[in-house]
Amino acid sequence: MELRTLEYFLAVAREENITRAAEKLHISQPPLTRQLQLLEQELGVPLLVRGKRRTTLTPEGEFLRERAEQLLALAEHTRQQVAGMGQALSGRLYVGSIETAADKLLSHHVAKFRTLHPQVSFSWWSGNSDDVADRLEKGLVDLAILRSPCDEEKLACTPLLSEGWAAYMPAGGPLDRASAQELTLEQLAAWPLIIPKRRGRGREIERWFTQRGLKPNICCDVSPFQNALALAQSGMGVAILPESAAHSLYGRQLAAKKIDLPEARTQVLLAVRRDATLPPLAEAFFRFLQAEMQQ
Repeated sequence: MELRTLEYFLAVAREENITRAAEKLHISQPPLTRQLQLLEQELGVPLLVRGKRRTTLTPEGEFLRERAEQLLALAEHTRQQVAGMGQALSGRLYVGSIETAADKLLSHHVAKFRTLHPQVSFSWWSGNSDDVADRLEKGLVDLAILRSPCDEEKLACTPLLSEGWAAYMPAGGPLDRASAQELTLEQLAAWPLIIPKRRGRGREIERWFTQRGLKPNICCDVSPFQNALALAQSGMGVAILPESAAHSLYGRQLAAKKIDLPEARTQVLLAVRRDATLPPLAEAFFRFLQAEMQQ
């Protein structure tokens, strides 16, 4: 498959019409139709359902659209990396981060780095840790800030900070009115719990309770974390999130209390791929972040 053919395919997928796609691509319709036919022959599956007014994708076509978008993004990323080699610090940095790191941990450093290097621009993508790690492993971002645990066989991770867990509940509710500044697992076991959606996180939180002889009532796992806060505010349950999520409570009728479980900690990590050499711009930003976090 050629990248240009994938660009043609994505244009048709976006426009849902071969004629309009050809106009967008500034080519005539017959060559575009022929390229699509050759692509289907190469892959051995139909990709398009050609209707009278609308062209839609088959399940195989939907799968190819997702992969084609990733491949073209990676190709553009690679082009910019190579073009930036040997130059002063300029070009585009591709960064992935967990949501809780975006506003408090990363935004200040991104702004400071760009003040020092005004010819640098950023492409910044946020999601949960599993999604961010997946994009890093696929080479769609240069480096990432994610939450422990991480796959240390594939990723080299540098700890940035360690924090505990907190419970988020409606302001003025029974748990908020409790006199203690921290909540125990015994108190939380009596409430429906909303937890982060991440591989292994549910089992980890369940172990907190089962080791105390308690059974948690986990009613929902959710991503991104703002959705957990919204559900907690609606009264669905108590959200269990890292302490740093409290930075996002502005405007919400929520209260936060630390969970009395000092042994349960979560680390925020700076991660890069072990099997990839960082381009000079990404390497400079990586070292900059390391130095900033040590201050």
